[in-house]
Order: sequence, then C-alpha cells, then structure tokens
Amino acid sequence: MPEAVVTLSCVTKSYPKREVLKGADLSVNAGEICALSGRSGSGKTTILRIITGLTSFQAGTLTLFGESSPQGLRKARGNIGTAFSGGFFDYMSASQSLAYYCALKGIPKGKRQDEIRHALELSGLSGVKIKYRNFSLGMRKRLAMANAMLGEPKLILVDEPFNGLDPQGVLEIRGLLRLLNETTGCAILLTGTERRLDENSIADSLYVIEDGRIRAVAKEGSAS
Repeated sequence: MPEAVVTLSCVTKSYPKREVLKGADLSVNAGEICALSGRSGSGKTTILRIITGLTSFQAGTLTLFGESSPQGLRKARGNIGTAFSGGFFDYMSASQSLAYYCALKGIPKGKRQDEIRHALELSGLSGVKIKYRNFSLGMRKRLAMANAMLGEPKLILVDEPFNGLDPQGVLEIRGLLRLLNETTGCAILLTGTERRLDENSIADSLYVIEDGRIRAVAKEGSAS
C-alpha cells in the first residue's frame, strides 16, 4: 500500500470573521497526483499554506512524511516544492530566477547548474532569454513549476495551475504536470476552482472542499 506523504486529520482553521476549515481530512500518497477543488474562498489555498507552514491551524493533526512534531514538520518541509503565483523579479530571466532560488534553498553550488538545466528542459523554458516581465501567463506558470522542481522534492504543491489559461495553455500545463510526476516520481497536490476536465484527466485522486470539510469523489469513468 502506498505511503502517505501528507495527511491532515480533523484540521480546523478560523479567521476573525470566518471559520474556513471545520475538521478537514486529506491524504496524499507517494507518487500520486491529487486534485483538490472547490469554490473561491473555500479553503484550498489555506490547506496549501498549512502544509507549507505559512499558516497555522487551531486543532487537528498535520503529518508530513511520517512527521507530526513541530521539529519534524520543519525538517519534512524541506522535501516540499511549491508552485504558487508571484515570487519572481521582473528584471530576471528564467535561468537567473532559478539560480536565485537555488541559492535561497541552499542547493550546493556544484549541483546548481545541473538542477537549473534539468528544470528548464522539463518545463520547456530552455533557451528563453527574455525577462520575466515579458513572460506570458503560461510561461510564468511553467517557471513556477520549474522552481518547484529544484532540490528534488518528494511533494509539489501547485495552486490554481489552469486558472486564466486558454485551452492550449491548459494542455501544456497538464502535460507538464504529468511529465513531472512520471519523470521524478514526486507526489503532486494541485488545486482548482471546480471539478474541471483538465484536473480530472491527470489526477489519481480527487477531492472537493465544501463548507470547511473535504470529501473524496469518484473519477469519471471509475466504478462507483
């Protein structure tokens, strides 16, 4: 049976005027692609921020790679890559951006060029010399995923990868997610605003977050 890399059990999270998570449960297994969908404001991004440690939670348990203690979680988060919006400088090229994040992540200097070359090739950005300010939305999303690959993570979190893209852009990002999963073996947790075909077609496990709780849903064409 596959080992879970992330498990949330009965997690609750409240903001001053709103309870976002009301005992949320979620499990992502090693090597799988998991899609979490829901309406805007339903708590999808909050889940990702809890996993990365950017947001605290009031109750429940978070386990990452078998670790649930504060010290263990800090260490385990070194195995996580993130592809969120923003975080890049307008005046940098793709390779310069990845070099910056290699240094920030503490990747040894002797490994950085190989890591950057591999990430650029996999994301389809090899040879791109223009600055980030001139990137299309699709290129920006691919650079975010290239950055997430650095350091050979065992889990990659991708927030709204298809949002704002045209059909061709969706196909390209969908292909990149599958390629990344197949070539590296890392687990991927992605979010979306609804159960869209582009999420269903690549996800091994599907979840919906509604009213602060998460439920599993059957993939189209699977046995009920």
